Amino acid sequence: MPNSQLSKEEIAKRGGELYEKVIRVQVETAENIGKIISININTGDYEIDNDLLVAIL
Repeated sequence: MPNSQLSKEEIAKRGGELYEKVIRVQVETAENIGKIISININTGDYEIDNDLLVAIL
């Protein structure tokens, strides 16, 4: 796993930065309210779904 050496705090920081700089403008829509987002901090790819397991797989 590429991020196994990163602390939880660093992973959260990187995910937050990606969300704010790139992803937010694309996903903050009425249809996504209440959904879960999973962000790959290495690629910037993300998934959104109502189901946590679907979003992270």
